[in-house]
Amino acid sequence: MKNNQYGWIYFLFLSCTIGSVYSITLNRSIGFTDSGELAAVAYTLSIAHPTGYPIFTLLCRLVAMSPLSTKLIVQYNIFAMVMTLSSMLVFYCALEYVLTKIEITKKITRTQVRTIACGTTVVLAFSTTVWSQSVNIEVYSLHLLFLALLLYSVFKVLFSDDDVQSYRWMCFTSYTLGLSFGNHMTTVLTLPAILFVWFTTKQTWKSYILPNVVLLGFFLIGVSVYCYLPVRGQHSPPLVWGDPTTIEQLLWHISGKQYRIWMFEGWDVARRQLVRYFSSLGSEFVFPLFIFVLWGGSVLWRHSRKLFWILLLFFLTTILYAINYSIFDIESYFLLSYYVIAIILSIGLVKFFIFLTCYIRGSVYIHVVGFLLLFAFLQVMNNIDMVRENSQFEAEMFARETLQSLPENAVVLTGLWDYLVSPALYLQHVEGIRKDVVILDYHLLKNRSWYFIQLRNLAPWLYERCSTNIDAFLGELSKFEHNEPYNPLEIQTKWENMLHCIADQSSRNCSFFVDLRLHNELPQTMRRIPWGAMIRLVPPEDTTSQYRIIQYLKGVKSSKHIVSRDLDHYRRSMVLWTEQWIAKSSAKK
Repeated sequence: MKNNQYGWIYFLFLSCTIGSVYSITLNRSIGFTDSGELAAVAYTLSIAHPTGYPIFTLLCRLVAMSPLSTKLIVQYNIFAMVMTLSSMLVFYCALEYVLTKIEITKKITRTQVRTIACGTTVVLAFSTTVWSQSVNIEVYSLHLLFLALLLYSVFKVLFSDDDVQSYRWMCFTSYTLGLSFGNHMTTVLTLPAILFVWFTTKQTWKSYILPNVVLLGFFLIGVSVYCYLPVRGQHSPPLVWGDPTTIEQLLWHISGKQYRIWMFEGWDVARRQLVRYFSSLGSEFVFPLFIFVLWGGSVLWRHSRKLFWILLLFFLTTILYAINYSIFDIESYFLLSYYVIAIILSIGLVKFFIFLTCYIRGSVYIHVVGFLLLFAFLQVMNNIDMVRENSQFEAEMFARETLQSLPENAVVLTGLWDYLVSPALYLQHVEGIRKDVVILDYHLLKNRSWYFIQLRNLAPWLYERCSTNIDAFLGELSKFEHNEPYNPLEIQTKWENMLHCIADQSSRNCSFFVDLRLHNELPQTMRRIPWGAMIRLVPPEDTTSQYRIIQYLKGVKSSKHIVSRDLDHYRRSMVLWTEQWIAKSSAKK
């Protein structure tokens, strides 16, 4: 295979092509799910939801310290885009390297190998799940980069004939593995394949104790970033998810104990998620490419059996874990499998173009380029509408207008994480909007004892007035968290008593609001007053206060009182109102 000195051209092409398309679809606002929370955590150097993501938090904090005048959430989204782009560049390097080590590539030029690696990388970059990591601040963009680095270093160890070089790359693998654990615990899915490489390599350093102790040391240095959680937790930052200041709470947080209820629930869940995975592959890679994936797999089996088993281990551990996790946004847990598919795809493309040389006179290069550009174009056109978020402002607008509509020192109980809780964390802690409003997450209040530390910090007066009911509920909740015997009826009764106390004290001392889905859980004796997208609850004896009511129905803004007997009609109307409001807000932007 002939050498080529112009490899930088491919880097430039990938950077410009992928970067320009990513920038077009980049979100200019707060995204859904955890976007607002992660941004607020990074800005305030707080602690995020399990597993804490310390290295992601610290890197995003460096972004917040940059002199750029752009809105901070946009800077964070750009950071996610840069991390995703960087992961594709590293993956290109890994792909080019592994292709040059396979026997069949000796029949084509280095330029053709690089072109195939470049085209495959573009196809992967515009697969739905990979592309979607570039539009919003999310931990998976950095996870993609660590996975690409691990693949590259594992290939270096696998194909190195020099003991010194092999050991250096193994040290790098160990350190990167530790850092990757410091970002996302699904890094554990890479361990079977990495251990397989370690056990099957023939380097002499494996037989000595000291080199292996050094490898362990590199791993521990990388994973030591988790020390951030207990150290920072001791200083009471604004947001402390999980309160990881004790050994027990730290282990619960790092291991994601609260998410275990959705893991390994049985064959029905696994079958449903497996069907979902294979049915979504058509949006990850255009269908004709799977012909080359199958071809590449057969080539690997015949010509590089060891690489075949390594890639199969990466793939199977990813799939077997992810399909047993019963969550709706499972696609990000399949990222490693898409890397594997792309590698096998590139090998199939190499074999295809070797086949073409037998039937096409002259240079095959132009056919290689045209073929890959066609599939890259199809990939972009097929997926762009599914990942485009450059005009998505709904989450920020909904949270911003809801906050602005509330009276001073209001208390809000809501289960709307995507539309209100998470975006409001960013608006309150980063932009300083309506910091007087106390927003309580219904689900965390009901199921997480550490959240009451947050409640005490947010509203000490409320915590003090309901302390008797809170302590009684926490006593029962502790049994649930520690898997001790508990009485479901008793814990439900104490939960209702505490919730009613919070509603009563908040409504008497300031203003208390709930979203539409929660008001039935509050005392029916309290008056319901529609208030924009919320419902205000007031004591039954309060008949003198005037309440502002905002409705948007059929494009008409009106302000009027709605009595309790009309609440069912109002609830149905508000569902329609919310949908229309979101659609109108998006259209205006």
